Amino acid sequence: MRARGPLPQVTLALSVGWIWIHLWQSTLDATVAERAQHVLGLIPAVLTGRATLAAELAIVAPPWTLLTSQLVHADMLDLGSAVFYVCAFGGRVERALGALRFAVLLFVCGICAGLVQVVAAPALVVPILGASGAVSGVLGAHVLLAPRARLRFPPLFAGPLAGVVPALPAAVLLAAWFALAWVRGQLGVNAPGAFLALAAGFLCGMILVLFLKRRAVPLFAGC
Repeated sequence: MRARGPLPQVTLALSVGWIWIHLWQSTLDATVAERAQHVLGLIPAVLTGRATLAAELAIVAPPWTLLTSQLVHADMLDLGSAVFYVCAFGGRVERALGALRFAVLLFVCGICAGLVQVVAAPALVVPILGASGAVSGVLGAHVLLAPRARLRFPPLFAGPLAGVVPALPAAVLLAAWFALAWVRGQLGVNAPGAFLALAAGFLCGMILVLFLKRRAVPLFAGC
């Protein structure tokens, strides 16, 4: 069985929000955009007290950047992959948990991933941006809910071919997610410890879904 019906509310709202914020970023000049990333992004050295931001940038308390950093993406590939995967996997997971618990899973997994990245690179002064850790948590939850599911490309990405593009096994898309993260790490695009942070978010999602799913929802569904 494939996920049917419209996207659940948190999945849709989050996707639209990410896109809207990125469009807003694109309207800023380079200097202002960089300042916004320092205000909203997770900077490990600031969180660990090894560095401080200039007064005009210290608008968000460092612990809160574990949340705000999940709303801002570094580039179009980062944004596109996050929207694609949360749309492809998020619907089933949100229906299994309910909107509020799904939001909790997303942000807790994102925080977990952020903390792991801080531990991996505590002196890093570059802002860490994006919701990859949160999305990895959704993937981890999906693995326990429906490991053998086949998923269609979200209409936003398939376009007029939405009804033609074949459904792919969730395992294939999952492998592609981690392969992309590994490649970006090898190219130096991702911050140090990013792959480990994704793995932490994934594991966190697998654990949380056991406690957050609705009682009537089975694990390891065959479709």
